[in-house]
Amino acid sequence: PSVSVFQRHFVREVRRFEELARKLRYFESEAKRAGLQVAPVHAAGNGGKLLVVDEMEAQFDDLERDLRDVTNTFDTLNRDANELVELRLVLEHAAAVFSDAD
Repeated sequence: PSVSVFQRHFVREVRRFEELARKLRYFESEAKRAGLQVAPVHAAGNGGKLLVVDEMEAQFDDLERDLRDVTNTFDTLNRDANELVELRLVLEHAAAVFSDAD
C-alpha cells in the first residue's frame, strides 16, 4: 500500500527497534542458558550516560557477534571433549581385549 514519506521513515525505525529487541532477547536467552541471572534494567544503568540509539545498535551488533562466536566455540569444544572421552573409552576397551588375548 502507498504510505507517506513520514510513514516510511517510521516503519523503518520500528523495524530497527524490533531488531534491537530481538538482539536483547537473544542475549537474555543465552544468559539464561548459561545459568546467569539477568539483572533488571535501570534507566541509568550505564552510569547515567545516555546512549544514542546508533551507539546502542553498534554495541549490540558487536556483542551479538562476540556472543555467537563464544557460543559456537563452546559448542565445538564440548563436542570435541565428548569425542575424546569416547575415544579414550574405546582405547581402554581395546587395551582390555588385547590384554585378555595374551
